[in-house]
This record gives sequence, C-alpha cells and structure tokens, in this order.
Amino acid sequence: MMYRPKRIRGALVRSQWRSGQGYLLHSGDSFDGFEAGLRNMCLLRNISGLTRGKKMRLLLTLALSVLFVSQARAAAPSLSDREAMSPLEGHWRSAGVLRIKLGNLKVVREPLEPDISKGELSEKDLDGYKVLDRLGVIAITKMEVLSQRRFNWEDFRNMALGGKAELTVRAGEKGLDLQRRANVRAEDGWLIIPQGTFKIEKIVRNEEQKKVVDYYRVVMGTFTASWTAEYREYASSMGRQLSDKRKFKVLYAYDAFTSKWKIVAWDYANLDEEFHTNYVDSALR
Repeated sequence: MMYRPKRIRGALVRSQWRSGQGYLLHSGDSFDGFEAGLRNMCLLRNISGLTRGKKMRLLLTLALSVLFVSQARAAAPSLSDREAMSPLEGHWRSAGVLRIKLGNLKVVREPLEPDISKGELSEKDLDGYKVLDRLGVIAITKMEVLSQRRFNWEDFRNMALGGKAELTVRAGEKGLDLQRRANVRAEDGWLIIPQGTFKIEKIVRNEEQKKVVDYYRVVMGTFTASWTAEYREYASSMGRQLSDKRKFKVLYAYDAFTSKWKIVAWDYANLDEEFHTNYVDSALR
C-alpha cells in the first residue's frame, strides 16, 4: 500500500509499506539541536505490526514535533518602539559630543588622510580649530607654518611627508566649563564638549533584518536637536549647516549571550536632506 507524500512546513514526510515491512523517511530542511535529533531518531523506524490508526498517529506526532521545533527556531527576538528609544537616548548622551585633540599637533596636506589619534589635522580641521580658539573653547598657544621657518632638515623631511604646519593646543576655560556641565568623563589629551541635547519625536520604521544567524533591527525616526552655540558655529566652519529638525537611521544588533540589543551603526541628517553617510547599510552587507 502506498501513501502520497505530504509536505508539512517545508518537510517531506513519506510513509511506505513494502511486503509488510514499514519505515518512515523524513527529508527537507537542514536541522540543528533537537530537530537534528528528531530526524536521526525517525530516519529509519520499523513500524511493522502496528495498526493503521497507530501508524497515522505516529505520523501526526512526527509532523507536530517538526512544526513545533520549526516555529520555536524561527521565533526572533522583539524590539518595540519604546524599547528602542531608551538605548538611543543613552547613545546620544555619550556619542553626541565633539572630541577635540589637544597637545602638539601637525597639519597635513591633501590628499593625505589625517589620523587624529596621532595628532594629525587636515587643513579643514585647522579652520575648525581656529573657530574654537576664537570662541574660547580651546587656546592655540603656538602655530608655525613649516615653509616659513628657518630651514632645517627635520622640517624638510616633514614637508616631504605632507606636513604643512605645527601647532600646540590646550583646553580653554569655556571648553573646560562645557565639559564639566555636560558631565562627560575627561580623557587625557582630549577635550570633550557636548554638541547639544536631543529628543526623539517619532519612530517611523522598525524592521527586522537577519544576517546568517544574527538578528538586527533597523529603526528610523525623527528627532529635535538643541545645538550649543559653540558646536553650531564650529559645524558651520566645517561646511555643515545644522537644522533643529533631524532624522536618524540606527542599526541594533541582538546579543544572544546577554539577550540584549545594542546599537552598532547609525546615520543622521537634517530632516529635509538625504543621509550623507551610509553606515547602517554598509554594516548589513
């Protein structure tokens, strides 16, 4: 007696009886954990001697087991809009700052890419530093253009490697006051001041993304920004016009070991402009 194959949640369960000898054959998706054990247990099972009713109950038990495990395996961790807001506001408190390198710095010419951690600035960075100096956030105590100094071989070598100028920078009184009022942790060699304060207005999208076995969520929304006068002027000197109405795209990753979501990438822009960065999409590739 031959029964037609039945597909249950993508798995093929076929029962065959030949000459009184019966077995169950299960094939389909790849399995892990309990489901793999279930497949191995049921791959070859002698059911000769059972009544037709018991055979059908056995098939039904197998099908329900596969369905239960498949649903349990497919269950993704959730992140509600409200749950997404709290870590984002915490992220803004720590990431919504301007980090200013102090000490002996060097300005490098284009097309070299400056490494701020090594005390290297671009010529545009220097324009921003001059604005911060004028505002009293920092104090440029010395600046010398290498080509205008008395010739020496060390300067010649630095210019050959792309160096243009050297300057010495310390924190200004206003910068230290901004850092204290923002309650940010001081770091040696850096002045850290707030960009402003931020408030989420609305979340417009909260979508699940999966990459291999990792779960992500892309959360998009709008927020308002109250920029400090110092940061607004600094940003303007760097060619960025800041609006109080803003939008965000943030990528959350789920940590299966701690059962928590964490922010791993973000993009921000004025509400009426396109995003100028692509960090979220790049992280998902």
